[in-house]
This record gives sequence, structure tokens and C-alpha cells, in this order.
Amino acid sequence: MTKLFRKALLLPLFLLLSLIVFAQEKTVTGTVTDSKTGKGIERATVRVKNGTQSTLTDENGRFSIRVPSSEAILQISFVGYGAFEIKATNSVVNAPLALIENRMEEVVVVGYGTKKRVNIQGAVSTLKAADIEDLPTANLPSALVNRVPGVGVNFSSGKPGSTTTINIRNSITFPGNVDGVTSQPLIVIDGIISNPTQWSQASNADFFENIDASQIEDITFLKDASAAIYGAAGAKGVILITTKKGRVGKPRLSYSGYFGQSTEAVKTKTLSAYEHARYLNDGLEVKGAPDNQRFSQADLDSLKGIPDNSWYDHFWNPGKVQRHTLTVSGGSERLTFFAGGSYYDEKGNYGEIRNKKYSIRTGMNATIIEGLTANVSF
Repeated sequence: MTKLFRKALLLPLFLLLSLIVFAQEKTVTGTVTDSKTGKGIERATVRVKNGTQSTLTDENGRFSIRVPSSEAILQISFVGYGAFEIKATNSVVNAPLALIENRMEEVVVVGYGTKKRVNIQGAVSTLKAADIEDLPTANLPSALVNRVPGVGVNFSSGKPGSTTTINIRNSITFPGNVDGVTSQPLIVIDGIISNPTQWSQASNADFFENIDASQIEDITFLKDASAAIYGAAGAKGVILITTKKGRVGKPRLSYSGYFGQSTEAVKTKTLSAYEHARYLNDGLEVKGAPDNQRFSQADLDSLKGIPDNSWYDHFWNPGKVQRHTLTVSGGSERLTFFAGGSYYDEKGNYGEIRNKKYSIRTGMNATIIEGLTANVSF
């Protein structure tokens, strides 16, 4: 087969494949509008999901973008509006964006009351428990790692049951460890200071670590002058925890759980007997030690034939971890209730190291007469 004949044969095939590829591509046009006013939104971003194609809308909210196929998904976004996704099935699409209004209207717990976020001038962060309650962590502080700006979490060790410390904006104590002085924030649960008689690191850790995330509604962090209402006790910041309450309606039962293993991500490398002897010989040579203090070549050859059995491999075992939570809530207009319990069990990687935790919490809200509400929890 001549070279010219091969080219003549491959050319139609190449053209056919090109036609197939270009047939899949299509151009989509549309308009991005405000869902309430119907006006076009200028400079809204339109991009292909998991792709590189993107464009901006003009002053009337119109756009035109080329997509790889009709199965492609367009992502449309603009500052202050909720994200919008639509499949590029049609060549003309309309994307009404809804203005995010409830963010500034959100009620935030501050001190002994609440405020709308729009009226807050201090540094306050709020974390919903729904974002962390299903994480496979040993305790509540572990679930806060890298989730709140300015809030640091430190671990005393990797052993099951090891304590954690929380620090807001890198607070420090001076002139060192003094009884009653701590660099950790004050913990307030449902408006009650968790450790009223002793502001110590140990008591703070105990109260915070023993709360299960499934029993929490939200957590608020007061980082600056917003914590001034608590006086000197809030000098290192304040963490406000709001627990879940019962809601009107039929009893709702909720369960969540997981089971897994904890083991090393990267296996620790150790020296064999032969490598260790060579390492010692190198050190003795640098010191100028005589030959009779070093391993001879015969010793090295003997050590090279010894099987490399590491104590690390002998003792290390994957640890088993399991966590189970069960909550129930409900009630009427005058009486609501909430009850929740959790069980956590983690086995260490060495020996019989183990950490087991049980927690239970119940609460009830009752309207005795109009305007008078009783709240009981334990």
C-alpha cells in the first residue's frame, strides 16, 4: 500500500471523526435575571461544570457560551445571589437568580441575648452542628479543625481519649502557668457558664469534649469585644453552645452511626540490624575510634543475614472505631421534648489502649400559662 493511498484512505475517516466531535458541541445562549425584578444581571459568571469554558453576561444579562454536549451542566453565579445550575439540553436558557437575603437577617447568639447578623460589628463566627455532627471524630473540638477562622485546636497526643485545647486568636497567658489562669476561651452552654467555680484548662476541656455534636444546634465564637459582657472570664474569647430543643409535631426518631479503622497513612521506616551497625560504624569512624570498637566485616555480614523484624510491625494493629447516636424529639404547642444519646468506642493501635464514651441528654419546654415558659434539661 503506497503512502499516497494510505493518506487518501485516512482523510475521510479523519473528516468523519471531526464531524462527530463538532456535532456534539453546541452554542447555548440565554439571559441571567433577578428572580424578583426580572431585570438582567450584568457580569454574572456562566461556566461549564468541570470544564474550562466560561463567560460573563453583558449589561442586559445576556450570554453566549459553547458547550461540549447537551449533557453539559452550566453553573451560573453572581455575588449576593444563590448559585444556579441548568442542563444545556436547550440552545436557549433563562436563569433567574434568587437574592440571598436571609444571611444578614440570621439571628446570632451574642452574650445573654441574640442579634441580627447585620447589626453585629464585632468578630463573631457561627457554626451549624449539621456541618460537623457526622464527622468521624473522637470529640467535638476535633471536628472544629480548620473550620472557623481564628480558632485553633491542638491535640495533646494521638492516643485515644487524649485531650484537646482550643485557642482563639492565638491568646497567651503571662507570666506563665498560674492557678486560675488559662489561654482557653470560656465555655457557655445554653446561657450557663460550664465551669463557674474554676476557670481552668482541665475543666474547660472536660465540658467541651463530653458534648456530642448530635445534641448541638449551633456554636458561636465571640472573638473580641463581643465577649466583654462576660468580663475577665471572657478575655480569651467565648464559645456559646446552643443545644437542640424539641419541635412541635409528631415524635421524630433519628439515628446515625459509623464503623471504621484507624491506622497509619504512611508506614514508619526503621533501620535493619545491618543498617544500624553501619550507622554506628560511621559515627565511630568520625570520632576516630579504634577498629576493635567497631563492627568488623564479619559482624556486618552476619547481621545482613538476620531477618528484619521491626518491633513496630510486631505491636502495631489497626484500631477499630465506632460511633452511634440516637435522638428523638417532638411535642405539642405547649409541651416539646428532646432526648439524645451517643456511644463512642475507639481502640488504640498498641496494646489495650481504649477510649469509650457515653452521653445522654434530655430536655423539655413547657408553656405553663401564656407568656410563662419553663425549660428543664439534664
